[in-house]
Amino acid sequence: MSNENNGHLDDEWKKKFFRTYFGIDVDKETFNKCLDYKNNHIPDSLFKYSKVKNVISLLSDDLMFLPKIEDLNDPFECNIFYDLDILLDKLIDNLDKFIDYSEFWDETISDDESVFISEFLKQSLKEPLEKILSKWENTLKNKTSVICLTEDYCITPLWAHYADNHKGVCIEYDFENISNLMIEDLCFPIEYVEESDNTWELSALFDDTIETNPNWQLRLALRKSYNWKYEKEWRIILDKAMLNKESK
Repeated sequence: MSNENNGHLDDEWKKKFFRTYFGIDVDKETFNKCLDYKNNHIPDSLFKYSKVKNVISLLSDDLMFLPKIEDLNDPFECNIFYDLDILLDKLIDNLDKFIDYSEFWDETISDDESVFISEFLKQSLKEPLEKILSKWENTLKNKTSVICLTEDYCITPLWAHYADNHKGVCIEYDFENISNLMIEDLCFPIEYVEESDNTWELSALFDDTIETNPNWQLRLALRKSYNWKYEKEWRIILDKAMLNKESK
């Protein structure tokens, strides 16, 4: 665990972690080293702001509040941002892998005909593709649950937003002596960004020459607008399959 002062962790190690952990061509050894590197920077304590009535029930039953992504207060949580035109171009460019055009015509297609066909396909596929991506995004939000924590117990806006207008409490969780290694591996800092774009990762769905990191969907749950940076948030990420397995 980290011996640095809570609330004053250096952002540079986080940038290095995200750049490497979610990079392309990350082998298993590098992946494990990244996890160890991140785990060594988890603060000795993380905090949870809450209303008093919520804390009493949680502590009495030795539980933690575990909302789904879709129930959090940021409407852009886990949203997929993309350029639809680029995705459609990628999809159409790769249709020849699945369609044998010789079954439909024998003659060579002219450039004008090719442009017409491409535009026709783009218009035909636009709405179905948007619906598919929207459904996939909603499924991801529904199956992902998070425990939201922070590095600091003295953040005034958090006392107002999450602790009943300063009438609530702030719980301290001891991560220095944690014995559950799974919790360590599932605990991540939030990556605050000016903007987010997942066009490249989504393009890999249609183009197998594009390399992406298999963990990029996890990154969706860890990436928030720079406007939230004051929260200094960490999250323990769990999916529905993992929760069902643990409950058996």
